[in-house]
Parts: sequence; structure tokens; C-alpha cells
Amino acid sequence: MIRIRPGGVSAWLWMDCAYHGISNHCKRGKGSASSVVSTESQLLNIQCAALPWRRQDGVLEFLLITTRSTRRWIIPKGWPEAGLSPAEAAAREALEEAGVIGEIAARPIGAFQYIKVRRNGERLALQVRVYPLEVMRQRRVFAEKHLRETRWCTLDEALTHVSEPGLKRLLVKFAKESRATVN
Repeated sequence: MIRIRPGGVSAWLWMDCAYHGISNHCKRGKGSASSVVSTESQLLNIQCAALPWRRQDGVLEFLLITTRSTRRWIIPKGWPEAGLSPAEAAAREALEEAGVIGEIAARPIGAFQYIKVRRNGERLALQVRVYPLEVMRQRRVFAEKHLRETRWCTLDEALTHVSEPGLKRLLVKFAKESRATVN
């Protein structure tokens, strides 16, 4: 269940932990709640991503995760889902892939492009729209915990781990904008 609090620049997206516990709902198989993907976004090759962040002792940190196959460091992302806004879909991906819950911005801070290589070798150019997610809580158990590593990083650490240039640019942009709002 997703509850949205109207108002402001961002919407509160809280995932019901029972929905995403160790249950069949998290499997992306046929007929599961997570299997309905927005056809339009796939035709346009658009994905949505959450940029999980927090302040730890006044220091901005980002949560990175590894991809399932190549173990590259990325942020939680996936296809938009029918019935969910792109921000809601990004928040759902963050919960499933990193176990984080928090406040997600209603608008993206930007987008980056990358080439997805499918199992059959097909290469697909994708645009990923990125929604900042202020993390309020991180679960110990989440759907893809056994498939991925997670790591909280400062901006400098994140820039050394991430390989996509466009994602690096968005990390720097968010950090600059974040400093401006704190000062």
C-alpha cells in the first residue's frame, strides 16, 4: 500500500512493510502486483530511479546498490508501473532493491542515459529519470537483499564507485543544490 500526503514540492510515499515482506508480491512473475509495467515507458525506453540520500552527522550521503549481474554500483531503478506515478515507482524500486523508505520528490532532478545489455546480448539505450528520496528508514530485510550489496557513500566515494557519467553529474548537481538549501 502506498499512502500519499498531498501538498508541497514532494509527496510522502510510505510503503507498507507487510506488502513488501518476504511474500509472493515481490516476485516479478506473471500475475504479481509488481509485474504490470507501463507499456508506454518501455516503448520510449524510459526508466525511473530513486536517489536515496541522508545526512549523517551533517554529511550528505548517498545509498548505492550493485546491479544483479555485473555488480556495478548504481541507484535503485526500474520500469514505471501502471497505476503508479514515476516517483511512486521509483520509491517502490528503492524499497525492493535497497530496503529504504522515505520522502521522495514529486519531480525528477534530471535524467541520465545508459546502455542496458540484455541477457541475449541485445543493447538497449535507456533514459533514467531520477527522483531524490530522503531516507527515513532502512529495513534489515527486503526483497532483493540476497541479490545486491548496499553502501552509504559520501559524494566523493560515490563518484569513485559509479561508472555512468550522467549519474555522476546528477550526484554532483544534487550535492550542490543540497548545500545551497542548507546554508
